[in-house]
Parts: sequence; C-alpha cells; structure tokens
Amino acid sequence: MKIKKPFFRLDLNTYKETKWPIIAGVVFSVFFWGIVLNLIVYPSKWVLPILKPIITGTHQLVNGTFIGYLLLFIVIVYPIIFYIGKVNKKDVGIEWKLLPQALIVVSVFWVAVQTIGLVLTLVSGGSLSFTTYWTSAGLTAGLGVYISQFFGCAPWEEIVFRGFLLPQVFLKLKKQNLQFHPLFRLIIALIISQGIFALFHIPNQIFNGASSADMIFTLSKIFLLGIIISLIYLRTKNLFIAMGIHALWNLPNLFVSDNIGGFIAVILALVLLVGWPLFSKANPVKISKQADIIA
Repeated sequence: MKIKKPFFRLDLNTYKETKWPIIAGVVFSVFFWGIVLNLIVYPSKWVLPILKPIITGTHQLVNGTFIGYLLLFIVIVYPIIFYIGKVNKKDVGIEWKLLPQALIVVSVFWVAVQTIGLVLTLVSGGSLSFTTYWTSAGLTAGLGVYISQFFGCAPWEEIVFRGFLLPQVFLKLKKQNLQFHPLFRLIIALIISQGIFALFHIPNQIFNGASSADMIFTLSKIFLLGIIISLIYLRTKNLFIAMGIHALWNLPNLFVSDNIGGFIAVILALVLLVGWPLFSKANPVKISKQADIIA
C-alpha cells in the first residue's frame, strides 16, 4: 500500500549502498581523528605557532575550527566516502539545485530567531545589545566563527552523519532479513547514526574540561538535536537546509543570549517540520526521487 503524501519526502531506499568496511572505516576515522585533533593536536604547544600566521594573517576569519574540519574533509569525506566507497555526491545529500531553496529557508529562519529574541528581550524588560562574544572577540573573529560553521563544521557533520551514515545504516538493516517495518527500521537507523554523532563529541568535551555530569547532559542534547536535524533532512529532502540550521544552532547570536536563541531555534525547527508543505508550495523545487519509505 502506497502513502500518497508521506511525512518524509526522502526515500532512503533509492540511495546507493556501500560496503560494511567503508562504513566501519568512516566511523573509525571519525573517532580516531576526533581524538587526535582534540586530545593531541589542539592541546600541543607546537600547533599554535604553525596556525598563528594563518589565523592572524586573516584577522581570525580563518580559525582553528575551520582548519580542523577542512582536514576532516580531506582525510574522511573525499578519500573514504567518495573515492574508496564510490558514493556519489547526491547519495550523501549534495544536490546543488536545492541550494537556493536552502538559502531562503535558512535566511528566514535566522531572521525569525533574531526577531523573536528581540521581542522577548523587550517584553521582559531587557536591553538590546550584542552578546558578549561579539563585543569581546571582535567583528572579524565573529565572522570567522560564522565561516567555520557554515563552511566547515556543519557541512562536514551533515554529510557524514546525516548524508552518509543515516541512509547507510538504514540500508544495511534492510539486508539483515529482519521483518522490520520500514518506519521502525528508520527509527533504529536514526538512533544508531545520531548516537555515533553524539559520541563523536566526547573528545571535544574532554578538551573543554567538561565534568561527567556536564558531558552526559551535552551529549544527550547533541543526540536530540541530531535527531531533529535528521528529521528536517528527511522532511525537506534538502541537506543544505540541515546544514544551515545546524550552523545557526552552533553560532553566537547577534542580540539575544545563546540560551534564548538556542531555545527559539529548536522551537522554530519543530515548526519547520510541521509546516514544511506550506513553505515548499511557495518555493517549489523539482524533485527527482519520490519517497515511499513508510509505505
């Protein structure tokens, strides 16, 4: 039985399946390089002198985070996923024709977060001001954080954890001869892929000196946010939208505090999930693959 208008528009069944060693290689590399960068490279005394000319020369428009994720692209995405795994860009969610739609959605999302935050600040009697990050770090350093998130962290994490791992785990579960309903199989794939996404952040939490309690709370939050971003990808069939919202979640807000801005962003992401058909009708994009994953 086919569902004419499924909630999820993305059909993971149509994606190219790769081999188990490729998936294992990606997961191993993710944790290996996460440990190397956060627990060996970043804390070492010899890294800063090497990176300092680049960082200072660009007035912090290029920072260590951007360089680190650029390295992860070089050692994981291109050699393992694309070259060895022979997975094409469309099968990790990269469809450039969807970029204009994503730019509109993310821009509206950002404006909505700022507007709601400003209104709540005024209603609560607060003062309008830039967050501490912008006033202490400076304009170019602040812009550098935007660059590192929009062109480094968010694209890499979305390609690896939502674009690659989520569909590959879903496809592998299908091959296990277990009589799972596709929706149940999707739930298992979400839990596994986003569990790996959360655990990937452990070395960074150690690097930042997080306590055990703080780490558990942060990893739980990252897992839930990973689930929400995955649902946005499945719902919109546009990984660029997931990248943009992911980046905005990680960024310091201009006027509202990070805590308020983050809460507003989560609420708006849920609104986007529910109201996506209305927006997609107003901004139609020709879709090449039809969804039937819960049929």
